[in-house]
Amino acid sequence: MVQAIRMPMMGNTMESGLLAEWRVAAGEDVEADDVVAVVESEKAAADVVADRDGVLARFDVGAGEEVPPGTLLGGRGGTANGL
Repeated sequence: MVQAIRMPMMGNTMESGLLAEWRVAAGEDVEADDVVAVVESEKAAADVVADRDGVLARFDVGAGEEVPPGTLLGGRGGTANGL
């Protein structure tokens, strides 16, 4: 099963955020707490970390795109065989 990676809400007034970069490639293994992406708002930059071990399954938003909080950025699967 693929788990959603979403644009975080980085403040009460945040209307959109920039996906500055993906730190891992699709199909790459990630461990819990690995930084998978960097996002930016008008006021701050933040790391998006994996919540558990798995494989980055797909990208739904490309680096450089600006999207509202909660937007699906990509997906993480449990294992390479489970995608």
